[in-house]
Amino acid sequence: MEQENYIQHILLADDDKDHAALFARIIKKDYPSLKVSHVADGQQLIQFLHLHQTDLLFLDLNMPCKDGYECLQEIRKMHHSKNCRL
Repeated sequence: MEQENYIQHILLADDDKDHAALFARIIKKDYPSLKVSHVADGQQLIQFLHLHQTDLLFLDLNMPCKDGYECLQEIRKMHHSKNCRL
């Protein structure tokens, strides 16, 4: 029996466009059916998470606007009442 893939959408938060392109290319090579999205700063990340469902987040800690640590604090507040693991 084929195992289900529970991860369908990956989000990369990184201000380096070259890192994002390389990351997406590597993921798509082995997992072409996965959706890979990218945001370039902390504000975009929080806005994206309010509008979209993601299964996995790769977070650069050193980003403009809001750094990764500030984003983690906001994400924890957003998901505090939901049944999810962070």
